Amino acid sequence: MIKPALRLITSYRLVIEEVTGAEVITSYARWVDAVQVKRADYEVYVTLSPSFEHICLESKERLPDYVAVKTTARGRST
Repeated sequence: MIKPALRLITSYRLVIEEVTGAEVITSYARWVDAVQVKRADYEVYVTLSPSFEHICLESKERLPDYVAVKTTARGRST
């Protein structure tokens, strides 16, 4: 049962669009760099791709502002 899940997470690709000024850069990357399975303990260790890690860290910085804007907008519409 674990093999289909591992196959899915290792083959899935991300489409990342970054806007820099007037330029849009589209990158296609795998989000998982490596998967390690310890069969005795049924533990799975996933190493994220450096490209995906960069996006996660940037999103983490921007998320509080995005949530604040969405929450404020939702409060006005009710």
